[in-house]
Amino acid sequence: MGTLKDKTIQSQVLIIKNLQPKEKEYAKALGNGLQILVKPNNKKRWEFIFKSPTTNKRRKLPLGYFPNISVKVAKELISEYHNLILQGIDPIDYKREVKKQNKAKIENTFELIANEWLEYEALRTTPQTHKRKKAILVNDCFPIIGNRYYTSRYYKCIKNKIKKNYP
Repeated sequence: MGTLKDKTIQSQVLIIKNLQPKEKEYAKALGNGLQILVKPNNKKRWEFIFKSPTTNKRRKLPLGYFPNISVKVAKELISEYHNLILQGIDPIDYKREVKKQNKAKIENTFELIANEWLEYEALRTTPQTHKRKKAILVNDCFPIIGNRYYTSRYYKCIKNKIKKNYP
């Protein structure tokens, strides 16, 4: 069967669907570093094989499973990753960095910072005052700016101020 590079997308889909599992997993190349890995349980996973521009070593990046990820989507992902490689960026490192930034955006919101502050405030104020401050934040502030993201540098500055003022 060779590579599937020169086939149309429809014929590639048909060929991929007809790939049968074997005792050991095996890969079928589609060209440009894209391959489909067929596992013994008949799951078919897309992989991108490339030479890292930063380490000069061969790396493998899983893209997801067929048919959840279509041939067209897999090829689009490969195109994006080739562009990153041309810029000297390793796609695996890039994905990790994006994931790290997304996690920081979730963790460094106004609501999270304000809730931390409320915990410190609970130690130094009466329950009635604490309840009122919390109500103001929950009812008036969180709906408007609760999901606002703060850079990690600014977040650390605020967190240090809270810890310094409320030991």
